[in-house]
Amino acid sequence: MIEEFDAIQSLNLSRVLIYAAGLLLIGVILEVGFRFGKRRALAKNYTWISAILRALAWQPLFWGVLLGIIWPLWRLVEEITGWQGGAGLMNALVLISVTVIIVRLINGLLKILAARTSSASVSLLNNLVTGVGVLIAAVIILGYLFNISTLVLLLAIVGAVTGLTVVFQEPLNNLVSGVSLTVSNRLAPGNWIRLPSGIEGQVVDIQWDVTLVQQLAKNLIVLPNKVMTEAEIINYDRPTSELRVPVTVGVSYDSDLARVEQVTLEEANLIMHQVNRDTPTMAPIIRYHTFADFSINFDVFLRAAKYDDQFLLKHEFIKRLHQRYEDEGIVIPFPIRTLHTRPDRPVALVNQDHQDATEVG
Repeated sequence: MIEEFDAIQSLNLSRVLIYAAGLLLIGVILEVGFRFGKRRALAKNYTWISAILRALAWQPLFWGVLLGIIWPLWRLVEEITGWQGGAGLMNALVLISVTVIIVRLINGLLKILAARTSSASVSLLNNLVTGVGVLIAAVIILGYLFNISTLVLLLAIVGAVTGLTVVFQEPLNNLVSGVSLTVSNRLAPGNWIRLPSGIEGQVVDIQWDVTLVQQLAKNLIVLPNKVMTEAEIINYDRPTSELRVPVTVGVSYDSDLARVEQVTLEEANLIMHQVNRDTPTMAPIIRYHTFADFSINFDVFLRAAKYDDQFLLKHEFIKRLHQRYEDEGIVIPFPIRTLHTRPDRPVALVNQDHQDATEVG
């Protein structure tokens, strides 16, 4: 006991305490400074700086505790007991801290890159990076606890994962497909898509195994990533979100077609300006195409700024065009069915004999 007391005294505990307090104070000051800098960077839209400072969150305090408390305690225990495992523990903690910083930084940069390129499903990539970081941390801890080389542990884990690919082939296919969808930028959250099965909706997220698609009715459809990579998908937001909305109209043969075109385009431009909320789009066009039995038919091609605007655009256009045609005296004809009956047969029996009914214009 006397020897242990002398050893403790030789370390000069007062200096150790001052040293520890000083490092902890520096850690607190740096932490406060990083947090203040992160808020300033976000306010000035310095996204790269804010990502770096976010990655360093809590690290100054961790290093203050590591160098100010854990390291002196290790030296103290080593001096008293001769324990030599402290160096390995310090190395493990340092590597884990560096791994956390790198994982946070990569995830932050992925979010910035996705926001700037409109690719935005980064949840899958973030989860993969985080998973790799957790794996590395686990390898470091196991290597320290069992005194095994980190490289040997990594090789063993890689071999085990390779063997499991046969057992978990379907989940791994979905994982690879999800990575392919995200990296290739073919789909991104917010895109409106249509599948060959008739499913339409907005991509909500691309996860490690499935893609979430929300319909207009707010129903959530869960689709395996493998299906999304193999299907022939119509993406209404690529290369642009502007959408052509056709509306078929017919006017009577007595109409002035030049006046019909002028009036229709006026209403089309007005309703597009109202529904699209001043978002610039291509001008509407009219194309006459059919001399039908009762009318001259044409298509009006409106332009919606985005997919879900098309329904309101068509709805309001039909209402306004019907009223404008009525004000202008433009007739939208409709079929008339006339029944010719023989005087010697009751009218109630005419419907039973299809040869006695004919359609006329």
